[in-house]
Amino acid sequence: MIERISSKIVLTVAILFLLLFLPIYSLFLKNYFILYFLNSNNHIDQKYYLDIFNHLEFSILFTILLLIIIKLSANRILTLIKNLSLQRLLYYLIIFQSITQFVNTFLIETIQHSDSAFYLSHGIRLAETGSYLSAQGNFTAFWPVGIPFIISLFHNLGLPEILSFQMMNILLSSVLLILFKFSLKNILNENELKLFLILFTLFPNNLLISQSILTELPYLFLVWMSFFLVFYQSNKFVKTRFFLVGIITGINILVRANAIMMIPIIILTLIKFDKKYFSKILLFVLGSIIIVSPWALRNYQHFGKAVISSTNGGFNFLMGNHINSSGKINFDFEYDITNKNEVEESDKAYKQGIDDMIENPVKTLIRLPKKIFWSYWRGDFSLTWALKETKNEISPIIKSFLFFSNNLYFYLIITVSLLGFIKIPKGFISNKQIFFLNLYFIVNLLMILIYVGSERYIYSVFPLHILYFIKNFKIEKN
Repeated sequence: MIERISSKIVLTVAILFLLLFLPIYSLFLKNYFILYFLNSNNHIDQKYYLDIFNHLEFSILFTILLLIIIKLSANRILTLIKNLSLQRLLYYLIIFQSITQFVNTFLIETIQHSDSAFYLSHGIRLAETGSYLSAQGNFTAFWPVGIPFIISLFHNLGLPEILSFQMMNILLSSVLLILFKFSLKNILNENELKLFLILFTLFPNNLLISQSILTELPYLFLVWMSFFLVFYQSNKFVKTRFFLVGIITGINILVRANAIMMIPIIILTLIKFDKKYFSKILLFVLGSIIIVSPWALRNYQHFGKAVISSTNGGFNFLMGNHINSSGKINFDFEYDITNKNEVEESDKAYKQGIDDMIENPVKTLIRLPKKIFWSYWRGDFSLTWALKETKNEISPIIKSFLFFSNNLYFYLIITVSLLGFIKIPKGFISNKQIFFLNLYFIVNLLMILIYVGSERYIYSVFPLHILYFIKNFKIEKN
C-alpha cells in the first residue's frame, strides 16, 4: 500500500499529542473536571464522569502504549490486510462484531433511560392498549412510532423487549457491514474497502451501539439499504426495486423524522443522473406514500394535520433556537408537553423560535457554528448511553479507557476526513454515488443548523467521514 498520508505519520502525531496532553491534564485539567462534576446535581452523571476523569491518566498511558504497538506493527498489519481476501475479512469482522456485541449484552446490563426508556414504555403501552398513547393517556405522535411498534411486536410475541431489540441491533450491524461492502465497491478499491470496514467495525461507539433502544442504528441501516438499492447494478426488476426503495424510505420516516430528507436526495440524484427518472420517482414516491399514509391519516384525525412522522419538530427547533439557547441539547424553554393537540403546540414552538431568531439576529448567527461544534465535540453517544446507567458495576478503568480511546479515534477520523472531503468536489459532479453521499452529508449538516446540535446526529454520517478519511490514503489495488 502506498499512502498519500502515511499511517505512521498519523500515529506519530497522535502519540506526540498524547505525551504532551498527559502532563497538561494531570497538572491543570484533572482538578477542574473533577470539581465540575462533583458540583453536578445529577448523581448518575457525577459518578460516570468522575470514574472517567479520575482514571484518565491510566487511559492516556495505555492508549499511548497501544498506539506505539500499532505503529511498530503497521507494516505487518497492512501486509496481512492486503493478503487477506475481502470476503474472508468481511466474515472475520462480522464474527468479531457480533460476538463482541452479544457478549456486551450480558457483561453490561444497561439500564434503558431517557429516550430509550420512552421508546420502551410507549411500545409496551401500544401492545397493551392497541393505541399509541402518551403516559397521560392521550393520543400521541411526539415520538416516531417505528421503534415503539417494533417493541410492541416483541411484547405481543412474548419475547423480552430489551434483549430482543439488542439482538435485532446485532443482526442489523452485521447486515450493515455487508451493505457497505456492496455499496462502496464502485467508490473504493478492494484495499480501501477493507480499511473502511475495519475502521467502522473497530470504532468502540459502534461496538456498543446495540445496547440501547434508540433510532440511530435502524435509521442508518435503512439509509444504506436505500442507497444500495438505488444504485444496484441490474436492469431487472427496476420497477420493483424503486417501489421497494419507497417502502424502505417510508418505514425509515416512521423510525426517525430525519429520514424525510431521503426523499429529495433520491429524487435529485435520479433527475441528475437518470434519463428515465420519471417512472422511477413515481414508483419511489408511491411506495413511500403507501407506508406513511395510514400514520398520517391517524394523525390528521387526532391533531387536524397529516403529520407523516412525529410532532416534536417544533420542540427540537425551539430547543436550538430560543433566545437563551447555546445550540445544543437543553430543556430550559417553555413547552407544554401535556397539550393534547401536539401539532398546535409544535406550531407555537416553531413560531416562538422564529420570533426569537428575528429579534436576536447576531445570537442566531453565532449559534450556527456552535450547533456544529456541539454535534462534533464528542463521539461517544452510544458508549455513554450503554455505560452511564447499569444494573451491574462496570470497572471505572474500563469506562475511562473506552471513553478516552473512543473519542481519540473519533477526533483522528474527523480531523483527517476534513481534507478528504475537500478533495472530493470533482466527484460530487461526475459520480452519482458520491453525489448522493455528499448530498446526504450536506443535508444532515443543514438539519443540524436549522434545528439543534447533538453528537447523536453524527453517527449517521460517520461512515462518510471514514470514506473521506480513506481518500487521504492512496491505496494500491492488489
